[in-house]
Amino acid sequence: MPTTERIKIVGVQFAVNPDHERGTEMTAEEQQHTIDFLTTMDRKRPRVSVRLEPTNENDKDAVVVRWLSRKCGYVRNTPEQKAKAHAAME
Repeated sequence: MPTTERIKIVGVQFAVNPDHERGTEMTAEEQQHTIDFLTTMDRKRPRVSVRLEPTNENDKDAVVVRWLSRKCGYVRNTPEQKAKAHAAME
């Protein structure tokens, strides 16, 4: 049964703007693209899937968040948030 717990997602700006050059400021267009995506997510309150991403170079225990098969970020790297994600995967 899917969980209704809210899971905090980080890295949305980079997931929504995959061509962004890391280490540079987001352009106004990229920022607007992120705002539009987050507004859609907030209005629709969609169910998302969470999966482990063991190939992540920064966090071997990373949990990726996907909506309609599109990466939209990662579960915040805290014990509480990762516990919620693991519960959702079960």
